[in-house]
Amino acid sequence: MAYLLPFVTAIMGGLFALGGVWIASRLSFSREHRRWVLDNKKLEWRELIDEMHACFERMVCGFQNFNVISPTDDSNDPDAGVRRGFRILRNRIFIAPAIAQHRIMEQWQELVAYMHSARQPREPQQHGEMPTYVGFNQRAAAFEDKLMEVVRLDLAIATRRR
Repeated sequence: MAYLLPFVTAIMGGLFALGGVWIASRLSFSREHRRWVLDNKKLEWRELIDEMHACFERMVCGFQNFNVISPTDDSNDPDAGVRRGFRILRNRIFIAPAIAQHRIMEQWQELVAYMHSARQPREPQQHGEMPTYVGFNQRAAAFEDKLMEVVRLDLAIATRRR
């Protein structure tokens, strides 16, 4: 039996070494995967924020009395901004759970409803609650503030309150 002791010790040492390598590789893969997901989330949030600004620029044109919409250029078309906003909110992969959890789509729909209500005819005796350019900008800014809050929560970025 004493002759087996060096052989068993060598095998056990090899198994422990292989186990250590396997555990280290799994931990490394897990860390790299988390980093990859976080990087993709950052890219998607950045794209979403940039696209939302372009949507707001188009949507605000719905409050102009005279607006020329060209078939070849949709930069003045408020409905193009709405379509673009819906598309950019729906086609997210990594941040879709955060968008759903914080009801970003519902808030976007409320902003769109406000923009569309500017085109609705009013009764002559109706006063107040008229959608305006300034009102839209205020609501868009509030939407953007909420969006940035969700981004910080999703990316686990600490914010300082002053």
